[in-house]
Amino acid sequence: MSDNPYSPTTNPIGGFNKGQEFDISDVESVRRMHLSDEALIRGVGWLYLLGGALGVLAGLSGIVIGAEYAKNKYPPNNGPDLAVLGRELVYLGKFVLAVAIPLDYTGWTMTRLDPMGKIFAILFSTIGLICIPIGTLISAYMLYLLLSAKGKFIYSRHYKGIIAATPHTIYRSVLVWMVLASVMVAAALVVFFFLIQSIKLW
Repeated sequence: MSDNPYSPTTNPIGGFNKGQEFDISDVESVRRMHLSDEALIRGVGWLYLLGGALGVLAGLSGIVIGAEYAKNKYPPNNGPDLAVLGRELVYLGKFVLAVAIPLDYTGWTMTRLDPMGKIFAILFSTIGLICIPIGTLISAYMLYLLLSAKGKFIYSRHYKGIIAATPHTIYRSVLVWMVLASVMVAAALVVFFFLIQSIKLW
């Protein structure tokens, strides 16, 4: 068996192959070797899920509030044309929904290490590079993971077999989860501010 988990091989590294379980010690070491990167992918996936859920809420709120504004046919004296503002809010809400729904799907696939959403994950990680500084660092490393041989291995069916064989192995790094939690809170505050402003205008 090769020491390099990314080199071509006739058998998977750990896990199960045609119902046969490999030596648990090998599975354990391979899982621990990739556990921090696996946790990061899943953590960013949960971040995307939260951001997508908040985006869906914000998008629907914008559409509903915008539709109410659009009912005002005549603008008040020296006031904003609420009908125009309403149409803009509806367009904005639809745009937010168009981004939030794929973001939710991407997050869901990342938490499951499902390669079906990998293209979307690469796209959103590329966009995340503009979120200086923390978002840039996380997104840059995510792009490396998604495009590297290591990321391909983590997304493979062989690695899913390793996960199934090591359910007791859990990543416990506090720093990674603190950073991800901070980004989640920041995203939640941005959406909350948007909703509050929309309600004030209404």
